[in-house]
Amino acid sequence: MTNFERLDSAGRVVYDSESGTYHGEYHGDDDHSLTFAVVEALSTVLDVDAIDVEPLNETLNPDALERLFATQTGETEEELLVYFTHQGCEITVRRDGHFTVSRLDD
Repeated sequence: MTNFERLDSAGRVVYDSESGTYHGEYHGDDDHSLTFAVVEALSTVLDVDAIDVEPLNETLNPDALERLFATQTGETEEELLVYFTHQGCEITVRRDGHFTVSRLDD
């Protein structure tokens, strides 16, 4: 059985102790961007303030990431996954708005 534990104050990031991964979700109607949601999750995983996470543009183009996922869920049946590493973590973002973060040193 998977054991999820909420980690951030907003309840947007959960930790799955079975797989050792952190999970978050983003929906286009959220108050913040996908990039912000990923940085927020990284700050939780790294146990630092979001301001202390290295800028994502050192790894990828955040605007391109936003454009890739701008299509709302249900508008296409095609699967879209983006994988990248940043600050010692592997991040996977799926079209449905779910993303995972796992530490590479674990």
